[in-house]
Amino acid sequence: MKENSCKKSRQIIEISQLFSLKYSLPVLLEKITERTCEVFAAERSSIFVVDRKKQSLWTIAATGVEILNLPIDEGVVGYVATTGEELFIPDAHSDSRFSPKMDRITGFHTKNIVALPLSDPQKRLIGVLELLNVHEKEIGEEQFELLRIVAGEIAVALSNALLFEQLKRSLNSFIMTLALTIDERHPFSRGHTKRVAEYSIGIAKEMGLSDERIEKIRIAAILHDYGKIAIPDSILKKAGSLTPEEYEIMKTHSQFTYDILKNVELPEGCEDVVRIASLHHERIDGSGYPYGLSDDQIPLEAQIIGIADEFDAATTIREYSGAKSFKTAKKEIEAQRGEKFSEEVTDAFIRYFKKYLKDR
Repeated sequence: MKENSCKKSRQIIEISQLFSLKYSLPVLLEKITERTCEVFAAERSSIFVVDRKKQSLWTIAATGVEILNLPIDEGVVGYVATTGEELFIPDAHSDSRFSPKMDRITGFHTKNIVALPLSDPQKRLIGVLELLNVHEKEIGEEQFELLRIVAGEIAVALSNALLFEQLKRSLNSFIMTLALTIDERHPFSRGHTKRVAEYSIGIAKEMGLSDERIEKIRIAAILHDYGKIAIPDSILKKAGSLTPEEYEIMKTHSQFTYDILKNVELPEGCEDVVRIASLHHERIDGSGYPYGLSDDQIPLEAQIIGIADEFDAATTIREYSGAKSFKTAKKEIEAQRGEKFSEEVTDAFIRYFKKYLKDR
């Protein structure tokens, strides 16, 4: 018995160690539910998240099934979510709190249920850990205590992840608001920010960049023209071509992007986003601005946004020119491969174009 208890303790430690690894939240919780099933001899395990606004519960990870969504007061999980009680139901179908709807949806046959509430540091209930068809020898008081430890670890991870997601949504709302101020000032470029972000993400994915770098590119693409807020309307909205002097003033928007936004506190890993955004007009032959950087001096992320920006500018009606066709704009960028644009990024753009833009 002592040997079995030690084995269980080691397994709990193994589950806890998963929290120190750099998985995305869905992957992390999927691994936890899989490991929890093994340790407690359950056929299925799920982690449900409480959505107070929608009054619903949804699975962020569920072994053996697709993501599920149900009303906050439905079934055993709903009961635990609304009362905060721990439950062990040895015969699910004889309990009035059990809803057979999920069994009908999934084709699974629930025999017994173990469900524990997950609470954040402020003691607010944020989710439910559910195990189905646990082996009867695995659900004594000792096992429940071990499950409470696991539930506590999951609750901390879930609370942190939900807070991070909320911060991401707030940040995204903030940067989109910044971008919209430019779109509203410059009607001819309305939608430019959104399209440049879309094209930049597509190119980055073609290059196989990590999710973290793609997110950095997305934010930088949204912010890339923010410095235009400092450009006078007489230049920004001028009908017709700019004079050489006016063009030099227009070029300062890249530097203004950096100067205005450099003190914005961004999430860890995104500290260089503003610098990237300000370098989208640099070119590998040194002909760009604001610094005349060349080759590897230009961050890859800025090179990607540079091509996306050039393509959208060419295919959009402006005060001084009509819109070129997508195919014409693509040929013009392709012609600058290895000159103004790196071969690597240009090739990724062409692959992206052929997959998603050629028929537009």
